[in-house]
Amino acid sequence: MFNIEELRSFLIKAKKKGYAIESDAQVASDVMITKDENGTTIYFSHGDWRYEDNYCAGEPFGGTEKVFHKGKQVWRMSYHGRVIHPSDREVVYPFLKRMLSFITPDKPFRGAGTLFGGRYALQQYSFR
Repeated sequence: MFNIEELRSFLIKAKKKGYAIESDAQVASDVMITKDENGTTIYFSHGDWRYEDNYCAGEPFGGTEKVFHKGKQVWRMSYHGRVIHPSDREVVYPFLKRMLSFITPDKPFRGAGTLFGGRYALQQYSFR
């Protein structure tokens, strides 16, 4: 059994070590990234916990995050989106990565509650 605070803490650690990194060159030794015809998958394990984030880049983009505790799936989140203006792609994806670096325990899914960056803003919802 686990408690919700352990899950929150693990999600924060996994996301900061996963998609939030700036480049593949910064990947930590405890993170594995695979790329194939099904997209990109980020794997991170710590103790009894394992995290997988499988996503397909492009327009639209989408993915699924899963967390396992002692081999049993205990959490899943699906996400998707698109960049409306193609010229914004070079700004939007780094902005999303930046959001994850501000992830907080009360919203451990896609970043800080609200973040402004130039003409972009992202707001989140509650975690229950």
